[in-house]
Amino acid sequence: MTDQNHHQPDELREIQNAARQAVPPTELRDRVIDRLKSDGIIKNHQNHYTNLVWRAAAAILLFGLGFGTNAILHPAFVLLLEEDSSFQHAPTGSESVRVNEYRDWAIGIAQSGHAISGEELSAENLTIVSTNGAVAIESIDPTEPRVGGYFVIRAQSLEQAAQLASSCPHLRYGGRVVIRRVQGS
Repeated sequence: MTDQNHHQPDELREIQNAARQAVPPTELRDRVIDRLKSDGIIKNHQNHYTNLVWRAAAAILLFGLGFGTNAILHPAFVLLLEEDSSFQHAPTGSESVRVNEYRDWAIGIAQSGHAISGEELSAENLTIVSTNGAVAIESIDPTEPRVGGYFVIRAQSLEQAAQLASSCPHLRYGGRVVIRRVQGS
């Protein structure tokens, strides 16, 4: 391998330049590995494939979180999922189907390049009020509209957030989606 006649002049320049760089170019790395394999110096370079798998997994995760796009720089909007007495709750025993429907919708939003997160809220709730300096805790009337869950999304504008929210499954069941921009985002 010390015989420089095995290498083309452009390969030698790349090898010399790589010694000065923190990370060699991927093309050069792959060519060196292929050459070492063809010369029989290495039999199996499993780390190369393992690295590719890890890189692909990291890319999918970062894309799912909204990185790799400008979504992380866009303003945040909260989608409040309101329910009133006309809201059609999932039939007993099929709640997981409804949860999967909302989850699949959120995955679709993430795959379109928008960061999104959210949670379902418990029906349990209290209100704390202050009247003339006296603080009181009150139960909320179950017939009053309530927030059943929320999503936080990143979108370029309120209009784009509304467009994304318009396909939310919550609307199909008689729910209402209130969109609020997060101050300072």
